[in-house]
Amino acid sequence: PGWWRAVRRGRSTDAKALEHPNIARLVEAGRTDDAVFAAAESIAGETLEQLLARSGRLPTLQGLALVLQLLSALQFAHGRG
Repeated sequence: PGWWRAVRRGRSTDAKALEHPNIARLVEAGRTDDAVFAAAESIAGETLEQLLARSGRLPTLQGLALVLQLLSALQFAHGRG
């Protein structure tokens, strides 16, 4: 992923600067001699996996609303490299 490449290049601050309502904030990222790591903020609420397990298949409009949120975050992150 992009954050991993940024950390490998010593640019984790680039990933930390992503502030968007649909992106979990990167708290810390770095590398050790043999590993690269990232720690993101904890977000309250259920995951998409939990929502689907609870609700089953989502109504089309609800699914589209989630996809639009995802695409908004992706466009934002992509626009910042």
